[in-house]
Amino acid sequence: MQEIGQAWADELKKGGVTGVILPATWGTGTRSGAALAKELEREKIPTALITCLPDVAKDIGANRIVNNKAGHFHHPFGEPNMTKEAEEVWRLGAVRAALEALKTPVKVPTVFEY
Repeated sequence: MQEIGQAWADELKKGGVTGVILPATWGTGTRSGAALAKELEREKIPTALITCLPDVAKDIGANRIVNNKAGHFHHPFGEPNMTKEAEEVWRLGAVRAALEALKTPVKVPTVFEY
């Protein structure tokens, strides 16, 4: 994952990207996303990982973890049981939590709630 993270970081830096929001689904997605987030952070690109499995992300070493409290493995940025209007508000909360995570200095795995 280190090589992939470095390659992604190089491309992101070329594109002027200064922060990343990664949604993760299921256990494998969370493990892979956390490993990638860890490598991007190592390359000085703040990265917020949105997952409903924050303990898994912490174990891997992701620094900025946004906990999807709704607990939907399939929908880290959605809540399909809500009306369209309510879901838009919910999604906005998720994005705001991720942006807060990106701008917060952290040195150890930190969980942000939404």
